Amino acid sequence: MAAVTGNGGVLQVSADDSTYSAVASLTDWSLEISADTMEVTGMSTNNYKEFLPGQYSWSGSASAHWNDDDTGQEAVETALT
Repeated sequence: MAAVTGNGGVLQVSADDSTYSAVASLTDWSLEISADTMEVTGMSTNNYKEFLPGQYSWSGSASAHWNDDDTGQEAVETALT
């Protein structure tokens, strides 16, 4: 499992995947990346287990102070409602 976190960055949202708006007042963010592992141990491995990487997944989170005048936050509110 890999994790990424930081104190700088921009969170952007888009309703149409072409125009992006930054979400203002971002206070923190994190990103977690993980990969499944598949055991492929055979009988000829001298008692050592062998693994191959499987499918990857990710999740993330962010926190921001709400600002009614922010277009990025208005886009998030519109998408959620």
